This record gives sequence, C-alpha cells and structure tokens, in this order.
Amino acid sequence: MQLPHRPRSERDGFSLVDVCVALAILAIALGTLVGTVFWALRLDEANEEAAAASQNVRALLEGMHAMPIEEVYAAYNEDPEDDPDPQRDYFGELQVDDPLLVIGKKHGPEVAVSFPDDVADQLAANALPITLRLDWEGATGPRSSVMSTVLRNP
Repeated sequence: MQLPHRPRSERDGFSLVDVCVALAILAIALGTLVGTVFWALRLDEANEEAAAASQNVRALLEGMHAMPIEEVYAAYNEDPEDDPDPQRDYFGELQVDDPLLVIGKKHGPEVAVSFPDDVADQLAANALPITLRLDWEGATGPRSSVMSTVLRNP
C-alpha cells in the first residue's frame, strides 16, 4: 500500500536557526542548574562549619561554667600574673581542633575571650558576663561565631 503523496511545505521540520536557538536556551538552563547545585554544596559546607564552630564554642563555655567566676576572670583576663595556676596554659586549652575548621587552612581557628568593663561590680554581684569569639577561615572566607553567657557561682 502506498501512502498518498503530500506536497512539501517550506515549514516542514526545523531550520538550523531553530535548532541553534533551542540549544542556546538549553545551555543557559543547564548552566544555571549546575551553578545552583555547586552553590548549594558550598553553602552546605559553610553550614557544617558554622555548626561545628558553634558546638566548639558551647563546649568551651560549658567548661568555664564548671569553674568559680573569680577563677575564670583571673585565668582568661589579659594579666598572666593573676592566673590561678601559673603552670597551666589557660589560653592553650581554648584551642579548637575540629577537622571541619582546620583542614586545608594555614592555621587553626582562634578563640578570643572578652569581659565587660565593670568586672569588679559584676563579680561582686556574683555574675560574670563573658563572650567567646571563634574566628576561622572557612569555605566562603573569614567566618566567626560569637556566644555570650553569664557565669554564676553555685
């Protein structure tokens, strides 16, 4: 059986311009999709770093909660002469060894301890506000995690 012959039209099929436009649109869409996937992976790494930093700072603060507030202030203030135990390296104990914050970096994260200006009044009130700041070089550049709390003697 033979199919009836249909006359050819100028619009049969796709022209080369149609195919090029479709490929250009497809390339732009795929490029955007791939860029979004890589951005999401990088954001996931940054979120893991932030969670690890937050967990480390929280652990350091919990260790300070176990000490009397006078000892915390004496150990972590800028005057090494009033340290409770001169043989102990208090700031050395603040080092963070978390692999998420150290791998591929020139140096590990740095922890800074700060107290309010009116420390004598705070100690007299049996409450010591303290702030820990953890700085590190992350996947998205310089990052920091800051936590504050008020230490009290039991």
